[in-house]
Amino acid sequence: GEINRITGIADQSLQSWAYWQFKKYQDLTTQASPATTESFYDENGELELNKVKALSRTYAQAIAGLPTLVIYYPESSTFELRFIINTSIQQPTIIFLNEELNYPNGYDIVLTPTNSLKWTSSEQNYLEFLPTSSAQNGTTISIRIIQQLSSYAIKCKRLQL
Repeated sequence: GEINRITGIADQSLQSWAYWQFKKYQDLTTQASPATTESFYDENGELELNKVKALSRTYAQAIAGLPTLVIYYPESSTFELRFIINTSIQQPTIIFLNEELNYPNGYDIVLTPTNSLKWTSSEQNYLEFLPTSSAQNGTTISIRIIQQLSSYAIKCKRLQL
């Protein structure tokens, strides 16, 4: 719905975004009607999981270069980051992904060029990418993260390619 539309526009513009609600009763910040429209909880105090999932998008927290494309498809949890790598940057490219909500059966990582980056996941929900010796400064790199649909597939969690 509206959340996916707005966050998608922000991605296209390489723009960060934030979402918040002051409170669900006598909310001066929105025209929410009923009051729970903007809340993470319904009238019974139950978590609005669809809203949480819509707002828990995969995104790059840090990029070792110049970003040229960020796109996330909420229907499939597919994420792509393209950037022009700056190999003089010593810090990793860091991507946040909500494994529980968006990748419950694991995920696959597709790199282009194939051997341009090595990656690790030392902390749940975070991937770190560093250039390999074959990465050339100024090359456009693509990182795609794709949800695995079967629980029988091999999970790419905390493994290095």
